[in-house]
Amino acid sequence: MVTERFLLELSSYHKEWIKIVGTLGEQYYGEDIVQEMYLKMAKLENIERFYVNGKLNKNFVWTVLRNMTFDYQKTKQRIQKVSIEEAKQIKDEYEPEVLEAKKRFELRVTKEIRTWHWYDQLMFNLYRTSGMSTRQIEGVTGISFKSVWKTIKDCKERLKENVKEDYEDLINEDYELIK
Repeated sequence: MVTERFLLELSSYHKEWIKIVGTLGEQYYGEDIVQEMYLKMAKLENIERFYVNGKLNKNFVWTVLRNMTFDYQKTKQRIQKVSIEEAKQIKDEYEPEVLEAKKRFELRVTKEIRTWHWYDQLMFNLYRTSGMSTRQIEGVTGISFKSVWKTIKDCKERLKENVKEDYEDLINEDYELIK
């Protein structure tokens, strides 16, 4: 069981522990890692292994700090970093003007689809909203692959033909031109 004496002795080398973490490559969060080490040590059952000839075994503490520092650095690498340019682009996508333009474009696509034959509407909307491939649609509906493929291909062509200008306006950021 960890004793108060052990923790006091461990903390008497506090500045040394922070330097060790710094030499391992972590300057900014060295204090936090050392504090985490104290918490980890406080949970240990057998503290005799930390002593050699009645003195604190600094090598063992160094090993604990090294492992904790490397674990932190691995975790830090997994965090996805976004450049400022990407962040601006993401922000721009959520601007009210952009969102409104995307809504108008989606409405334009929906209106175009509603002018089609009911079979084409159903088949294309199934393809568009479900994320299923033409083979999967064949399996679910029992309609031949060739028929499904041709219907979706024709629908895509019609859509490209009839909403091409609005799509180009959306891509070119001419939002006010989208009908």
